[in-house]
Amino acid sequence: MPQAALEWPSIPGVTYNGLITTRYFLDLGPMFGDGIISNFPPSLAGRPTYPIFVSKVDQDGNEVAGIRLPQVAAPVATTTGWALRRAGFGENDGCESDGQHIPFKTTQGGANRRRGSAPLARGALQESRRIREGRDEGRPETSRSRGSFLPADVQVFIDEAKASNVLKPISVGGAPGGVLPTSFVNNSGVSPAYFTVIGQNPLDLTDSRWHRVTATGQLVPMMSTDGTKDPINPSVTDADYNIPFPAAGAPPFPLPLVRAGRIYVSLGDKLITQVTIDGQ
Repeated sequence: MPQAALEWPSIPGVTYNGLITTRYFLDLGPMFGDGIISNFPPSLAGRPTYPIFVSKVDQDGNEVAGIRLPQVAAPVATTTGWALRRAGFGENDGCESDGQHIPFKTTQGGANRRRGSAPLARGALQESRRIREGRDEGRPETSRSRGSFLPADVQVFIDEAKASNVLKPISVGGAPGGVLPTSFVNNSGVSPAYFTVIGQNPLDLTDSRWHRVTATGQLVPMMSTDGTKDPINPSVTDADYNIPFPAAGAPPFPLPLVRAGRIYVSLGDKLITQVTIDGQ
């Protein structure tokens, strides 16, 4: 399927190659109706194919056909029913069982941009939130009046929209709303004790780099220059991101907002984090 025919937008970092998997009406033998396969493997020669229909998409890459649920009518991401395999695993071949959720880019300033030639920036997300909360045409109540939703469905969408983080101010590293005061207590009897926090930037969902939390509660990218080359594997560096457990009675640690975050605890010895040359 040509990109222009589908009207698929060009999205940085996302490959579109128009691949459509062909499905054949196979001849498995005259007894197949009775559950017996007598012609195997079946030949594809001269066999008809099933027609495959695909919907055109809007400027955000979301399908225009069918019932447009609030997540599609007021999107915060491009959602597809298809995906491609990554490098090393049949690159760009069809990944039949998966779709994609490609969030709109979120900048450090908090502006979310929709796709297309004229991004609406923050206004687009305001529109999304307004529609999902039931304050505009295309809202869940409109779908209800068309017979698509039950009343209980409508309220679920509205409640989820009001509880979402879309357009809510969040920040990284010390600002109100972006910090979880966390107390670390060592009752193991083993000392010293350290913790290491790594994750990804919650303010830019297109940023795949891994970040780490500093001793002052800042979220910064992990860099190969943070450590020294590993003596066994020179393609990585050994970094020390350990933060000592606070002393008894110390204020809670200002843990910043982290996406896909994880906390590692080490007792006695420090944890060594290996970082590749590209910061992963």
